[in-house]
Amino acid sequence: MKVFGGVLMTGMMLLVAGSAGAQVGQDLFKAQKCSMCHKPVESKIAPSLAAIAGAYEGQADELLGYVKGEVEPIMDMGRAGVMAKYIEKMKALPEADLKALVEFMMGHK
Repeated sequence: MKVFGGVLMTGMMLLVAGSAGAQVGQDLFKAQKCSMCHKPVESKIAPSLAAIAGAYEGQADELLGYVKGEVEPIMDMGRAGVMAKYIEKMKALPEADLKALVEFMMGHK
């Protein structure tokens, strides 16, 4: 019973940690003004969060590489040039924050 309780508690802690990461990511998304262009479902200015999560499904590391400025986006839609100054700004953020941002974005599938 102790082993099961420990496993259950660990699982619950990971779930809460994941939720906390998504909340940090959401807060960062708002603070960096990403929501001005990237809307949850439909967006006329830039890809929506749902479109980004769909395009990067199973490739969260690739999205992380993009927000870190290390790789090109897999979806462009003619807006990658506009994102360049924002990507440059995000390079200064801690990796943990960028991972939380990606977790938040990937949660919009």
